[in-house]
Order: sequence, then structure tokens, then C-alpha cells
Amino acid sequence: MSCSLALNSRADAVAAADAGAQPNSALGQAAGTAIVKTDMLNMPLLASDLESLQHEEWQFGKIPPIGSEIYISEYRVGGGSRGNVQAEKLVVLKTAIPYVKRVVNYEAAYGGKEGESLDEAVLRVPEILRTSRAAIIPEDFENIAKRSERSIHRAHCPPNPDTPGVVRLLIVPNPSPKANPQEIDFRREYPQGMHPDEYFTLEALGREKLRKLNQAIAERKPLGIHVKLDVTDYVGVKVLAEVMLEPQYNSASMQMEMRAKLLAVLYRFLNPITGGFDRTGWPLGRNLSPSDVIALLQEVSEVRYVGAVKLFSIRKHPLQGWLMDEFPELILSPGEWGLFCSWETIERDDDSAPDSGHVIQFMD
Repeated sequence: MSCSLALNSRADAVAAADAGAQPNSALGQAAGTAIVKTDMLNMPLLASDLESLQHEEWQFGKIPPIGSEIYISEYRVGGGSRGNVQAEKLVVLKTAIPYVKRVVNYEAAYGGKEGESLDEAVLRVPEILRTSRAAIIPEDFENIAKRSERSIHRAHCPPNPDTPGVVRLLIVPNPSPKANPQEIDFRREYPQGMHPDEYFTLEALGREKLRKLNQAIAERKPLGIHVKLDVTDYVGVKVLAEVMLEPQYNSASMQMEMRAKLLAVLYRFLNPITGGFDRTGWPLGRNLSPSDVIALLQEVSEVRYVGAVKLFSIRKHPLQGWLMDEFPELILSPGEWGLFCSWETIERDDDSAPDSGHVIQFMD
């Protein structure tokens, strides 16, 4: 986890450099690079000062003179994804230090990620051994893309390109600030699901991350090969399900609570980065049937019985945009290189935008 921190001190600079800052608790020790400004002893800490930090002298491990004003522009600390706090949340010192007036992080912390599990290492090691510095087979391009940028959740490279000499690399971004998508709380963070046009486009990665990805590929691809970055074929799904709750949850007030919970379960399940029964993202090209939704909803402890389930596909047309089928289908297929996604259209300026949100009907 990396975070920018501003420290306002007018006393012992050596002691201040050892200060730690945390959001309302003692989680770790701050350690980083300090920028020393010896001519600002009597000046207050201003946000505009941060713009001039790049022109100051960088000092690594050197003890600054007593009375210097210290700016810690960035530091790293352990703790995993829980350290990805928002701006102005690191305001409490781990240990009180005389003459240290305040600490604050002007920017949000980022990059925190849980440690790699043994199972993940077992899967990653063969990829490292198999993949050389040159991208030769489709798996090489996929591994290079995933290793070049953490915001890329998945990458798929079709083995049989349509055009000779052109490699098509399908990118599935992770739009969430959380490094592990399984930690996403859909009910609080994405109560209307994730629209693919907003969250799963190449533009969602950002210009700088796309530049790094293209550079990593260019350094490893064979001469004469052109790599075309693209996205998978996204297919929307609307679910209409009949549900009977356990008697203690079948009141009017509890039904509203349960509807929100079940909708969040469906939006998570039909998602490119959190979907599927393993919650790692909907499997590429996997079909969807009503029995999948029934099995999913029956895992909710408050659900007693799941009745009829209807599935409606929503597909994007070049000229007409997203269109939903009028009649339900027994089995939905996203295509060989497609993924399912689900969302609710909040603002409908005209009748062309489909009413794509899931519907939960409670049975007596």
C-alpha cells in the first residue's frame, strides 16, 4: 500500500521522521522518503507546497538539521487491502510526539493487496516457468498483460486470429479500487450492478495504464506481429425470479431488506470479475440456465423456496445500442469469447434503453 502523507512539525526533525500515522488506530509504522525544507520554519503547511516538492532536494537516510520542516511525500506500509484508505483519513499518530501539530494524507492510499496464498502460488509458478521474455503462444500474451498491470483482472487471447499477423488480446479490467474483487460489497458499492460501457472498456483502464500495457507487449512480441487490444463480447442478463422466504423474514419490512440482498447476490453472480460460483469472474463462454440461478438463490439462508426463474438476454447492436429480447430463453449463451454482465439502467432518457434490472417477486 502506498500513501502520500504531509507532516507538520517544528521541533525535533529526527523524532518526527519516525512518526506513524493511521486512521483512528495503531496499525503500522510509517517509513519513507522525507523532503527537507529548511527555509519554512515559520510557515504553515499549505496544499500548494506539495506542487513544489519535486524541485526540492531528495534525501535518503540523511538526518535533517534540527528545526527543519519535513514533508513525507510517499511511504509504503503493510496491511493488505484494508490499508487502501481514502484521502484525509490518516490523521492519528501512532505515538504522540512533542511539537508535532498534525498529520494528514492529502491523497488516497492505493495498491494494497492481500498476500499470495499457497494455492495461488502453485498456479503462478508454472506460468513463470513456461513464459519466457518473448510472447510466442496465446498464454504468453495473456500472462504478460496480467503481470504488467494490476488493474487487469483477466486477459484472453484467441488462438486462431481472423487476420494473419494480428493477435487479438481481450482485456477485462478491474474497475474497483480493491485489489481483490471478491471483497467488493455490491449492496453498498454497486447496488445497480456494473454496466459494461462504463466499467469494462479499455478506456476504464486509463491512458497511462494502457501505455504501460502496450509497452510491455511491444518489448516481448515477435517482429512483424501486431497486437490489437480489445474487450470481450459482453451480454447482459435480466433475471426474473419467484422467491419464498422463511416465515420469520416474510414481513413487509423484511421483504424490502431481502430484495436488496438478493439483487446484490445476482449482480455479483452475473459479473465478469466476481461472477460464477467460484466468485472469480464469469467463465469465458459459459452458458447460463435457470437452474444456475435457482442453485445460487437457494444458498441464501433466508430463502425457503425458489419458484419460476426467467432469463432475458440483453445484447448490444451497432446502431440501436443495447436491446433486450422480448421473450425469456431457456439457455443463454454469451458466445465463445463472451461474458455475462448485469446492471440496472437508472436514467432512461427514451424508450430505447431497456429496463435491465433484475426483478424479485416474493411468494406467499
